[in-house]
Amino acid sequence: MPEKHTSLDVKLDSVLVATDFSTVSKQAVLYATGIARRHNSKLFIAHVVTSRSENALMEGWRAGQAEITAQLIANRLDGIEHELVVKSGQVGDVLSRLIAEKRIDLVVVGTRGRTGVLKALLGSVAENVFRRASCPVLTVGPNISSQNPEVGPERILAATGFAAHSVFGVRYAMGLAQALHSSLLYCMW
Repeated sequence: MPEKHTSLDVKLDSVLVATDFSTVSKQAVLYATGIARRHNSKLFIAHVVTSRSENALMEGWRAGQAEITAQLIANRLDGIEHELVVKSGQVGDVLSRLIAEKRIDLVVVGTRGRTGVLKALLGSVAENVFRRASCPVLTVGPNISSQNPEVGPERILAATGFAAHSVFGVRYAMGLAQALHSSLLYCMW
């Protein structure tokens, strides 16, 4: 008789986190390293250089943000198999290729939570990644700093519609919440 599983198995062999050296992406990196450590995953830390991010990157270097981020990452990578990836191009395109090439199981990305005019003018990198990724995406919001990233997110929101493929997304969110010891909230539209 086949063995019954009481949990929903979530495969997390490889985790990709995108960083632009901002405060929200630092939080995403911290959560991704915590997930990689708990699940013995290989962690891919990716920075995509775009014409817009070149200016922000230079400002970050001048302010010391990139160095602080690198030290923060390095101090947390002990015992985690990892690869640093720097590519140029459009963020969505580059990350989509990396997801396929590296067989990524989960993408972690920070989000600033922009709405309205700011979102219309500046766009949403997290939304672009979310819409194009061929694997689940965990977004880390701007107000998450009070939580301990080593423990994992307290809550996971599974946003879903009524399409047939959304059943997979809901089942995955259930398994991810179970694996990360998080509560799960559903949002349907």
